[in-house]
Amino acid sequence: MTTTTVATTCTWLPAIAEFGERVEPGRPQEVADVLAACARDNRPVVPFGGGRALPLGNLTDPQALGLSLAGLGAIRSYEATDMTLSVEAGVTLGEINRVLGERGQMIPIEAPEPDSASIGGLLATALTGPRRFGGGTLRDVLIGIEIAYPDGSIGRAGGMVVKNVSGFDMMRLHHGALGSLGVITSANFKVLAKPRNELTFVSPVPDIDTAASISESLRPIADRPVALVIRSTGTSITISARYEGRQSGLQAVRSRVGAIFVGGMVLENEDSADYWQDIINERQYDPVRIWRIQIGCRPSETFAKAQSILASAGSGVRAEIEPGLGTITIEHDGDLDLQALRRTSAGANIRILDAPLVARQLNDIWGEPPSTLDLMRRLKDEYDPGRVLNRGRYAGYL
Repeated sequence: MTTTTVATTCTWLPAIAEFGERVEPGRPQEVADVLAACARDNRPVVPFGGGRALPLGNLTDPQALGLSLAGLGAIRSYEATDMTLSVEAGVTLGEINRVLGERGQMIPIEAPEPDSASIGGLLATALTGPRRFGGGTLRDVLIGIEIAYPDGSIGRAGGMVVKNVSGFDMMRLHHGALGSLGVITSANFKVLAKPRNELTFVSPVPDIDTAASISESLRPIADRPVALVIRSTGTSITISARYEGRQSGLQAVRSRVGAIFVGGMVLENEDSADYWQDIINERQYDPVRIWRIQIGCRPSETFAKAQSILASAGSGVRAEIEPGLGTITIEHDGDLDLQALRRTSAGANIRILDAPLVARQLNDIWGEPPSTLDLMRRLKDEYDPGRVLNRGRYAGYL
């Protein structure tokens, strides 16, 4: 196990992989041993993979130990014929894509800069890209998991059988928990066949109403894209739809959907994939960016919410609207009245992704405490009674 002490002037965490002390275990049991030692010393721990999502969450203890999972970088098992994969938490999405791609397979997940995005981090944060609309999340392909706990133990659930439902709840419990209940050390997935071809329609539209009309036209299953995003820069609005499948099927889609996307362009295969990766890369956390806020609502309410938010937020606001997912993400480089935004977005869930330090100090970035907060506290009491893992970082300052 590697221990590193680095100088830092940060007075808060999460920061971009800056810690007074950082350790990098090489085996799952070493991870559990570190957690147990920190629990005995009442020292908080911030686990991380590639470190790109460290700014996500509330501020936590500046004396926290940085626990890097980069040392857990083994692919334990890959059975292409059984379509199963087992990897340690530090393996990057880029490496997984290369290994599976050689056999025409994939897992349906996207991330900014995939060569530095660890699979453990993607599970813990539950971060996804636009493909979630048609491809789901890691939660949908997770079939087994291994977790290190602050009592020094290693827990396991599921296995390497696609239909295995043993430990189902425990596996899903850690998806999106931000490492607040335990540290993911490895995971097993069912893998999918990689689509042979893809194409993307990109078209400018005059207003949000037109984008809503086009989106409504794409609701039939035959014309439903795997990703649909409307981007507003303040001066222009663009709608993009991504399709995947066999060439013959895509030719039919091109004929039907092409008539809807008037005055735009069509991107195919690598050009299409690169276009969406560029969109995803812009979503990575940036300490320089002033405000980035995600509003979640019912898909049927997305465009109405977007209209009112953009009208009230003023000039300089950029937005990404994903109607199939019910999310609106806005960016703003100037002053933003968070309380006014919450009033405008009444009934929606607001999560701060990037914000000035003072806003982080004054607000729970996850928004209003969820109705399940008492249950979440009981789970925290059960798995991490000493509040060692990501102390104060999760919703409700858990």
